[in-house]
Amino acid sequence: MREAAANDEQVLKGFKWYMVQDFLYCIRLMVYHTNRASNATNTADFDTSVGKVSSGADYAKDMLTTCTVPPPNGLGIVDSKVLQATPTEALTSYTDFQINTAIDATWVLALVALVPCIQSYYEIAVDLKDNSVHKDTIWYNLWAVENAQYEQSTINQKEFFIQNFDAWKDHYAEATRIFRRAVQGEIDLWATAEDPGDV
Repeated sequence: MREAAANDEQVLKGFKWYMVQDFLYCIRLMVYHTNRASNATNTADFDTSVGKVSSGADYAKDMLTTCTVPPPNGLGIVDSKVLQATPTEALTSYTDFQINTAIDATWVLALVALVPCIQSYYEIAVDLKDNSVHKDTIWYNLWAVENAQYEQSTINQKEFFIQNFDAWKDHYAEATRIFRRAVQGEIDLWATAEDPGDV
């Protein structure tokens, strides 16, 4: 994505497939937030998680729009192909892990499963925005520019763990295990673009 030109059909095909999988990820993320809400220990934490379900639904709708509206504002994929796409094994494994973590871990510790998603998305997007050889590609405009705007989300996430240090400081080994598995999930999800499905 950093070096490919706008007419690189293989990169475009991989990007489209990744974006469809990311839409499906957003749907599964709402399940994660719902399960995390069930582990809240106070009203404020419950409200936070429920709010994430609501904002997640809005984000999923935005992703569907990005996938389906015609270029240059979207990818122009037929909506039924997006909505009925088969989740890859990488997506299913990763989101199953996140959902199960939301069920099994504490409300605070469960958020570790989202750290690689939030932090890496922003870092990769900023790198692509600043260093892409071609700035006229659809992935530059729809993904790099868009996701490079979310620095505040990365700051908020870091501050959450600082503020809740007492809730996870004695669970460092578990947090490390969750984090490493989530990092691998992100790597595997990106790799789906190398063997794209038909959309």
